[in-house]
Amino acid sequence: MSHSVLDSIAIGYQPFWNPDRQLAGVYLRVLCLDPDAVDAGHLMQVLGQDWPAAAPTLLLSIESPALRRQVLDCEPAQNTWLVCPADEFAEDEARFAFSLALQRGHRLLREAQIGQLGPDWNSPPECRTLVRVDEAGSQMLLQALDQGTPSPLMVAGQAYAGIASHRLAAHCLDTAGAWGLLGWPEEDVLRSIGSRAMDCDPAVIGQIMQAVQEDTSLEHLERLVRQDPVLVYRLLLMVNSAPFNTRREIGSIRHALMMLGFTALTAWLQEQRPA
Repeated sequence: MSHSVLDSIAIGYQPFWNPDRQLAGVYLRVLCLDPDAVDAGHLMQVLGQDWPAAAPTLLLSIESPALRRQVLDCEPAQNTWLVCPADEFAEDEARFAFSLALQRGHRLLREAQIGQLGPDWNSPPECRTLVRVDEAGSQMLLQALDQGTPSPLMVAGQAYAGIASHRLAAHCLDTAGAWGLLGWPEEDVLRSIGSRAMDCDPAVIGQIMQAVQEDTSLEHLERLVRQDPVLVYRLLLMVNSAPFNTRREIGSIRHALMMLGFTALTAWLQEQRPA
């Protein structure tokens, strides 16, 4: 993406998972640091150039209402859905703009909080809906699941965010026929871990040590380390500790490996093996 666009926006992303538990899309949140400096046409042109047709679907959420309206007037980027707040679908002016955008070839994703939806809701025929589920909504959906009565708030073909448990995620994807999930449940994992410290994966440690013995490339070594988030965290924590006396924070795995060296890395990996 061109520097002129990147200089004026901040980007956050979240994975979008399909019923096969495969990456089906990326939710890209765009925050304008200087709304007047961002040209909607340029932004969409750059996205169209840099986002391949074979890549996962791009769900583009633009925080600035003014820029979002300008994007609706532009030519669509390939393999991209525009995320629009549910409130705007009730406004005549916005609905007219949506109608014109659909004629241009845009695909729209209505974003709604679960509390905004009635018991008999359905997505407008011209778009899909991304339903954001809060804690109260999760409890309500789980209660319906426990009672064996499917919740009318689970509508086939739509997307859901904020699903907190694996059980509810499985029901959403496998039974309710959801299009996909934004993010992945963390509550179950965090509850199972509790307050105990997480161990590194011994299999990954073994792979790394074998690769060091085989004098592998730094690039391959980095890929192996990335397999274990706990190992990555401990590595970066160590190289940024006082004994290393670094003037600047080390945020790159490759930089950390270069600082450590293969001999010290092997000794350190031995210490990371679970007891």
